[in-house]
Amino acid sequence: MVIKLSQDNWLHFFSHIDTGHSFSTNSSRQSPFHFVDRKSKTLLVTVGDSWTWGVDILEGANDEYRVKNIYGNLISQHLCADWLLLAQSGSGNLWLARKVQEFNRMVDFLDYERVILICTLTESGRAAHAETEIDFVKFFKHNQPKDLLKFLDDIAMSWILDATIDPKITLLIGRNFVDHWPLDAHALETPWYQLMQTNEKIHSMCHVVSPFVIDDLRELIDLVPKNKRNDILSMMSDLANTAIERANLLQSFPYIRNYHPNADGHRLWAEYVINKLSLISM
Repeated sequence: MVIKLSQDNWLHFFSHIDTGHSFSTNSSRQSPFHFVDRKSKTLLVTVGDSWTWGVDILEGANDEYRVKNIYGNLISQHLCADWLLLAQSGSGNLWLARKVQEFNRMVDFLDYERVILICTLTESGRAAHAETEIDFVKFFKHNQPKDLLKFLDDIAMSWILDATIDPKITLLIGRNFVDHWPLDAHALETPWYQLMQTNEKIHSMCHVVSPFVIDDLRELIDLVPKNKRNDILSMMSDLANTAIERANLLQSFPYIRNYHPNADGHRLWAEYVINKLSLISM
């Protein structure tokens, strides 16, 4: 059996969630799925959140402009590759990892000789309070609250790596507006936001920017042993401080509109990824 992707059949293969930020099954503009068929034997898959989807790339809604100018389309045009976009505003890294898992279930049934999969991870801890597969009580019993964010991202990374062992898949993992944890062999070393820097100096490592993520983490406080609750409250205070610093930094960049990259910002990321792919192919 051969699966043929199209713009109309994505719901057969990929799950969606209501993040409260983007999704409507009746709106093609808000759909987290997009597919471009260039009759190629190479498929580019871009997985991410609102930065990958192209939110605020242009003032006002213009879906044609968005799709044309987001980095996934730019890279796929350069490669003359088919292109599958899996990106949803407000989604977290575990959502991204699940999309990679869902893609992995169908990869053997797709008629491609090569698959290039680019995961542009986002801030750590999004929607953590809604995760039912993670035993937070056990985690907090045996670990310090300060280790929570890396713990969650390590889970996402393990899911992604386990789902991309097929030899025809080339995997690259980047970060959007936050910093990497210690890198692995698949990492795009420079986070996207650092490509936009001019003369600004970054003083603090940052893994959370959005206030709603800190609100999500607050939902876990009751699962923390009482003798560790001051630690998690202190962690949230530190997260809030670095979040404000990073948000102000992002808004100072000419490549940013409403905390999201404009077309020039997408071009920077596309050029960086294309260069990395060229080094892999050498």
